[in-house]
Amino acid sequence: MSDISIPGVNSKYGTQTIIENLVKVERNKLVQLEGQKKDFEDTKVVWQDTNKRMQAVRDSARALFGFSNPFGSRVATSSDEKSLTASATRTASNGEYNVKVLKQATNDRFLSAEVPLDQTLAAGEYRFKVGDKELVLNFKGGKLQNFVDAVNLKNPALLKGSLIKNTADTKILQLEAVPVGAKNGLSISGTALSELTKLGMVGPEKSAGQALLPGTDTVGPGEKRSWKPSAPLTLGPGMELRLTASFVPQAAQTLAPPPSGFNYPQGGTVTYQGITLSGAGMEGQIPVPTVPPPPPEVKTLQGLSVQTGTKTVTLPDLPESTTPTELRFPLPEGESLASVDLTNGNSARSIQISKIEVVDPHKANGFEPQHALSRAGDAELEFEGIKVVRDSNAVSDVIPGVTLNLLGASKDQVKVKVEPDRKAIKDSVITFLGSYNRLLTEILVLTSSKADGGGSAILQEATYLTDDEKKKEESRLGKFQGDIGLNQIKNTLQRIMMDPYQTDGSAYTLLAQVGISTNSTPGSGSDRVNVSKLRGYMEMDEPTFDAAVAKDLDGVRKLFGSSTDGTLIVNSGAAWKVDELLKASTQLGGLNATKISGIDGQIKSKTKEIADYNDYLARYQADLKRKYGQMEASLNSMNKSAQSMNNLGNGGNNGN
Repeated sequence: MSDISIPGVNSKYGTQTIIENLVKVERNKLVQLEGQKKDFEDTKVVWQDTNKRMQAVRDSARALFGFSNPFGSRVATSSDEKSLTASATRTASNGEYNVKVLKQATNDRFLSAEVPLDQTLAAGEYRFKVGDKELVLNFKGGKLQNFVDAVNLKNPALLKGSLIKNTADTKILQLEAVPVGAKNGLSISGTALSELTKLGMVGPEKSAGQALLPGTDTVGPGEKRSWKPSAPLTLGPGMELRLTASFVPQAAQTLAPPPSGFNYPQGGTVTYQGITLSGAGMEGQIPVPTVPPPPPEVKTLQGLSVQTGTKTVTLPDLPESTTPTELRFPLPEGESLASVDLTNGNSARSIQISKIEVVDPHKANGFEPQHALSRAGDAELEFEGIKVVRDSNAVSDVIPGVTLNLLGASKDQVKVKVEPDRKAIKDSVITFLGSYNRLLTEILVLTSSKADGGGSAILQEATYLTDDEKKKEESRLGKFQGDIGLNQIKNTLQRIMMDPYQTDGSAYTLLAQVGISTNSTPGSGSDRVNVSKLRGYMEMDEPTFDAAVAKDLDGVRKLFGSSTDGTLIVNSGAAWKVDELLKASTQLGGLNATKISGIDGQIKSKTKEIADYNDYLARYQADLKRKYGQMEASLNSMNKSAQSMNNLGNGGNNGN
């Protein structure tokens, strides 16, 4: 059995090894093809990475001269960030403003009385209204926690609920209207009113406010009026004085005629013997009597005040109008109202007053909260001495382009300063320089060769690279050595950063003047040049740059991008030139895309060549197996024939 041989499976002649060796020789070309494909793939990755570096430089360059460049950014600072903070947009103007926060805008926050842990609410339609927005909750009844969950799921931007376990055996329900401002008061109706009344959250409205003047009164020029409450009135939180006022012009006064002046007496007469003689009258120059001017008209909008038990509160000016206007003035909380006074300091017009009343705007529907943590109220602030009232704590319409975020009342005036965002400017420039230097390193690596003994001075200088990045870059050293396009880009980039630029009269025309340069000059006391800094890497001297921005921001801006032809379209500056240079390489269908596309074609072609050669190897191997199988079969047949002949010969000899 040991002499049995199956062609193509096993062989006593070693044909399988012969076939494998022959195929291995042919496979060398396949290894070469796969190596060529791998080289194309590596080259594609390098070009893709280089394109990304170029695009990063373009992006950071456009950020310095585009529509949203940081030179137009503004930042607002507050001298008291516990009272208010401020943010500014690009439309804000530089300047300083005085703001005093009198009070924040507040919301309604109601608490219930203490209730047992197992307190429940009945089923029904629970109606709530915050300002003019209504929330209707069809509650199926159940525990307080179920009610709170239902409220919070319904409209959390309008009304929120929570439970506070104040003792081991009791808890308190809190309802909070989310929007702030006097117009966003919380009202309760439907089943909610009866059920929350049982919990002690709301109750019957207590008497508050009075009508001091139900009808109309006219206060003439120079007159004074006082209107007093009919019963002692203590001013609660949020109470207001409401009245209607208008000016009534007086009829013009008739002036007395001017004096007639002095008349000289006539001369006397005498009669003698029937003859009458008249003497001459007195003569002289008498000045013409002057007409006295009319008294000056006095106009004033002041004169309205409130007298409490401890002080006099001067109210804001009356409106300059002859049409009756309803006015509302907040009253000092905790004071006892003594009178509302009006002094008419006008000389030729009366003031008509009607419907003077003190009201609590929070009270409505005959019910009021019994345990209110806060009541809905407007924010109040003084801007440059002018009182401003808003229904939000984010006030964006007082200083153009600036939002004031009110955090609490301020004791003193708060200075809000709006100025250029110098940090954003410097960060954007640093980002540009960083991406510029990283691209320059990439080009230098690709176009340089290894130093004697291996390694590269370029990579040794690139201290910002990690060890893995250095290994990756070292494998790319000299990959595009002699590439004319990359060398031209490198040289042009270096020239752009050194060129002067038109800045319309600014003292700055070079980046080096604002602290941006290669810093390639020898150090103090040395005559040797730092070769690494001659490669074109850009550095920033931050104190010099900061000083330049503070001195001439517009001049620094124009170094990076400006319009020199009056069209407002940027056509000059270092950042603009860098963007224009790299556009041809990075844009859709640009030079880099063309190169990558060409490499893709080579990879595709090489992939097909490898596939075709694999097919050839399979056919070649099969053909070898067939031929060697035939050879083995022939050899085996010949061996069998020879063996038979030997056997015949041996048999004949035995017969003799």
